[in-house]
Amino acid sequence: MCALPFSETELLNCLKKSIKNKHSSGPDDIPNSLLRSSLHIIIKPVTHLVNMSFSNGVFPKELKLSTVHPVHKKGCSRDCSNYRPISVSSALSKVFEYAMLERLNSHLVKYNIVSNKQHGFCNGKSTITAINSFVNDIISLLDKKQNVLAIFCDLSRAFDTVDHLLLLEKLNTYGIRGVVAN
Repeated sequence: MCALPFSETELLNCLKKSIKNKHSSGPDDIPNSLLRSSLHIIIKPVTHLVNMSFSNGVFPKELKLSTVHPVHKKGCSRDCSNYRPISVSSALSKVFEYAMLERLNSHLVKYNIVSNKQHGFCNGKSTITAINSFVNDIISLLDKKQNVLAIFCDLSRAFDTVDHLLLLEKLNTYGIRGVVAN
């Protein structure tokens, strides 16, 4: 994966895409609107901060803070499992995350790592595109007089059980290693 430092232009684009122009703020109490309106003033120190963080492999602890709001899903309001946490992090934290996401996505596309059958967590794809693809595959097979068998699995909470050493091995296999993987 690209280990080059981030450019100011690259991070300006990340700032514009990752920070909504709202007055809301994270735990640092810096409103998103203030960051957006001062982009050209703060871009140089932000670029330095992001590049130092990635080159040293240290994410600033202040940016790890989030304000968590429990949002009721359904059922009894006294049952904690009926809530999902919504974390509000600082806008600068979002810039770090978005910059890394852009680099990672670029790497995945460049080396054709993600299957075109992948619909989850892909820009421009959704459960609707997954269903459409699935139905088209079924129709195509039935038109050819072939049998169709489908198995559906509920993988909710699947990421909670991932073996981290295995995940790091897989990342390494795909060229994602070092500071980025840690």
